[in-house]
Parts: sequence; C-alpha cells; structure tokens
Amino acid sequence: MARIIDTFPVFDGIREKISTLPPDEQPDLWLEAYRSAWPELADKQTSSYAEEGFDWRAAAKEHVFPYLKDRMADMAEARRNLLGNVGNIYTRAQAALGFSFNAAFVIHVGIGCGAGWADTFDGKPACLLGLEHIAECGWSGPEASSALVAHQWGHLFHSHARREAGLAGGSGPFWCGQHQAWLAREFLKRAERDESVRPFFGSWLNIEGKRQCGYYKDTLIAMAARRLKGA
Repeated sequence: MARIIDTFPVFDGIREKISTLPPDEQPDLWLEAYRSAWPELADKQTSSYAEEGFDWRAAAKEHVFPYLKDRMADMAEARRNLLGNVGNIYTRAQAALGFSFNAAFVIHVGIGCGAGWADTFDGKPACLLGLEHIAECGWSGPEASSALVAHQWGHLFHSHARREAGLAGGSGPFWCGQHQAWLAREFLKRAERDESVRPFFGSWLNIEGKRQCGYYKDTLIAMAARRLKGA
C-alpha cells in the first residue's frame, strides 16, 4: 500500500508570517513548525546539509525562502497532482514489478534537499517529495510529477531488491555511502602526494576491494555544487 503523508498544511500555517520575517529569521520559523509537527522530516533535511559540511540555514536563506511566495501556485499544483497520482502509480508499479512492500510518500515544503528523495520514514521505505524543489524545477504538471513519482518508485524497488538479495548496506554505492569521509581523505592524500588516483576509477582496479568509487565521489560533488547554486 502507498501511504501518502501530506505535510503541506504545516507550511501553509506559517507561509504568511514567514514572508514578513527578516531573512535571518525565516529558517528558524520553518524549523520550529516542521520539527513540532514532523520532527523526523525536519531532522532528515537539516542533517543532509550537515553531513555534506554545509550550513542549511545559509543555503535555505539564499536559495529557497526568497522564492517561496512566487512559487506558491506551482507548489499547490504539484501537491494536487501528487495526491492524485501516487496511488495509481503504486498499483501499476506493483503489477509490473511484483513487489509487496508498503511505502510512504511524504509531501512537504522543505529546504532544497531535492524534488524526490528515496529514503525511509517512520522506519519504512519512503520517498520525500519537496514541493519547493519540484516548483523550482518546473515539474508541477501532471506529466512531470507522475514521472517523478515513478522514478522514485524505481529507487525504492531497487533498495528493496538489494535487501532481498542480502546486498543492502554492504556493497556497491551503499559501501561508498558508508565510507564517504574515508574515500575523500584517501583521494586527497594521494593527490597531495602525487600518487596515482586511478584505483578510484579504473574498471580493473579497486579501493579496498571496491571498484568505481571515484565516480560515486564525483557524483556527490556535482550534487553538492548544484545545491549550492540552487540548481
């Protein structure tokens, strides 16, 4: 079953006030409102920035909150379409892929962590759907929002299949994700010493028995750069 958690009313309750506050105070009002109603959702987003070494308040103040008022209509449209298409896409995906697990789709106005983010929520597989980012990307319409949901179902099914195969958390990008800091330090250390970094990229080479880790690292860097630029 697809559980839809619509947290938009949390933001709707503060949107008039947040637009009247000085920029430095807007992030804290958002945090207070969401942490009061949905603490896990708020903490996931702020932690996402912290894990990458970024100040979430500074990023949101520059790239998110100044544009929310102008994007309200697009966020409202995205919400309507998501509420209408999640269940149908779940039914079609289940029929095509044959999975039986339940998942939640959490609709929210966040701080720029992504239009769609496959993760967990309340201990269950979930996709976090950021209306602020969906509106920014121009994906509010029925076709684009449906494609976004279908794409996120793919991520959730992939994670489910890895767990079923006993691979979750132990290999591939999951290993890289658990060793991000070590990979960054090792790469910089080799670069500073003018040592070869080919083991990070070569198909026939490896780092700690894992191949292609450099591409994972580069993807994270590109994602971080896009977030800083508000892309």
